Amino acid sequence: MNSVVLTLLGHIARIALALLPWALSLYLQFRLQVDGIWAVDMPYRGLLSALLIGAGLLASLWLYTLLSKAQKKVQHKA
Repeated sequence: MNSVVLTLLGHIARIALALLPWALSLYLQFRLQVDGIWAVDMPYRGLLSALLIGAGLLASLWLYTLLSKAQKKVQHKA
C-alpha cells in the first residue's frame, strides 16, 4: 500500500483508540440512566455526570498523548 494511505489509516486508528475512554464514559452514563440507577431527582446527578464525562475526556487526552509520543519514537527510529 501507499505510505500516505498507511499513515492516514494509522492516524485514524490512533484517534479512534484514543476516543474509546470518552465513548465508554458516555455509554456508562447511558446505561446508568436506562437501568434506572440514576433517577432524575437524584442529588448531585449533574455534578456526577460532569465528573464522569470529564474523567473520560481526560483519559482520552492522556491516551492520545501516549499514542502520539509512541508514534514519534517509531518515526525517529525509522
